[in-house]
Amino acid sequence: MFNTVRHTLFFPAVLLLILLNTNSLLAQDSIRKPVLVGLGIETYFTMSGHGGFYSAFLAINKGKGTFKAGPVMHKRSQQITGAKMSYSYRIATMNGEDVYNIPFNEFRVGSMQVNLFAFLHYVQNTGLSYKRAVETQLLNIDSATVNTNWNGTRLNTVEGGIGVELGIKITKRVLWTSYIGLSVYDHLNYFPELYYEKAAVVLMVGTGLSIPTFRLKRKH
Repeated sequence: MFNTVRHTLFFPAVLLLILLNTNSLLAQDSIRKPVLVGLGIETYFTMSGHGGFYSAFLAINKGKGTFKAGPVMHKRSQQITGAKMSYSYRIATMNGEDVYNIPFNEFRVGSMQVNLFAFLHYVQNTGLSYKRAVETQLLNIDSATVNTNWNGTRLNTVEGGIGVELGIKITKRVLWTSYIGLSVYDHLNYFPELYYEKAAVVLMVGTGLSIPTFRLKRKH
């Protein structure tokens, strides 16, 4: 199991190290930048078998980098079953504007930014999505597990991924983000009767709203 988890985390971990190293190399650009604290909510979907998730997060922004962390709620069960963390690094902004290094109320509505990001989440005792539970039931119709209640199946899953994120300022205080990427999941307590891979590379998408900073006025 150790080797599987290691491979699951390898690519997101490498990208995270690259992004952190890049941020360090660009310290001359960000050393005088303030550390800004914000918060937000998001919803995301991966093809790991669990379906969708909600997450509320605390964001720490400095320079071009943003670290987010918070609890994860399974969409189908409406239960908090794990946690997620991510790191994003801005690679482009419209007209060279900088969302996190000027007072947010001075940044014009409609401004955009593009980020690279890496994330890692872990969920425990989390059920299958409705679609996956039905599919598993049908695929086991002629097997000894035909009477298994797949809606009651609970899995422990670790998942990490990388992708691209687009952020758009939609009001004076709110940033809307949408992202797409690839992730690698691993079910740590896998059941062979599930008829899909214990670990695999899958597509993931998400969207969310955030207040990047509560610092709305310049300090003189």
